Amino acid sequence: MSSVRRVEDGDKDAIFGSLSFDQPVNTVNVVPFDISKAADTLGIDASELVAGLHHRDDAVRMSGVLANRGTNVNFSVRESCGMVALLSCASRKGTLDSHELPKALIQIRGSSIIRHVLNQLYMGGVDKVYLVVGYLGDKIVADIKACHALRHLEIEVIDLGPEYSEGYARSLMAAQGQLRLDPRVMLHDRFILSTADHIFEQGIVSEMATTGLTPDVPAVVLVEEEPSEPSQLPSTCVKVMLDPSRTRVLDIGSDLCTASAIEAGLFCLRPSAFETFVHLANSSVYFTVADVLRHLAQRHCLAALPVAGRLWFGLETQAQCSGPLIWTSEPPPRSSLAAPPPSAISPHSPQTRPTSSPR
Repeated sequence: MSSVRRVEDGDKDAIFGSLSFDQPVNTVNVVPFDISKAADTLGIDASELVAGLHHRDDAVRMSGVLANRGTNVNFSVRESCGMVALLSCASRKGTLDSHELPKALIQIRGSSIIRHVLNQLYMGGVDKVYLVVGYLGDKIVADIKACHALRHLEIEVIDLGPEYSEGYARSLMAAQGQLRLDPRVMLHDRFILSTADHIFEQGIVSEMATTGLTPDVPAVVLVEEEPSEPSQLPSTCVKVMLDPSRTRVLDIGSDLCTASAIEAGLFCLRPSAFETFVHLANSSVYFTVADVLRHLAQRHCLAALPVAGRLWFGLETQAQCSGPLIWTSEPPPRSSLAAPPPSAISPHSPQTRPTSSPR
């Protein structure tokens, strides 16, 4: 190598992160290692580092783990599906927002929740995100730009300004022009809509990105059929009534008296779904995404994708912030999350799944 700089203790976090494994491993014997971060820290080209480590020049983009000889390690690998996602942090001020700190910047294990959300979308195959921001949007954007782990994710920001207060659902309409003209959206005729306060297991994102949409079904909603502690669900929880096949949504809303599932905060939509947004925006002063989905369900145009025992986390209540966030030392065997593993977060136990609130 032409130049080498000693790696000080303070550089460790820049090179060594944390990975989730499909099977529990002895973390003493396994160290996550990022070639690109290591090269940046050493002040050399990645090709030099790879050549010095591996005597090859065709693995510049490789990342992996350093493990003791003979150690078997199973870990997840990102596969791009060329998808585009839409997120919005622009909504009416909620109970977890403050004058200085928006909900999106609440810290979970050393990183803001918006960083976790974006990272999981990227690991699930999303290549580009349209991010709508409003009040304190400059702080959110600055936090994302400072995140080295998101450098490969293309993010386009749509800033509605600090005075925006017309609600979450209406804020999403600000991106419809860009989405309709985006080459990836035009190619796949779909995009992912993700809430900015829910973190999903990588496999959930990947399946949602490739779920079957038909001309008569322009939308799919992620549903949790076995919510943890259903008796404690708040009145604002968006409930779902499924048909006997459990694949179509008959009705959805926070006002349902009986339900077979709850909405879990992740969706796949065709651009044509914006027609329903526009219809409700023209006929209502205020409307929610749940209203949009109900309109689609009443026309038999809304499908359901079950969580099916996989892991997800939603930051919905003040109690989740004040209570302990328990992180397991090793992710559950079925988890394939990227670091840090949001599936290990829980206000009560590693297997607790959250509630959902209307948006």
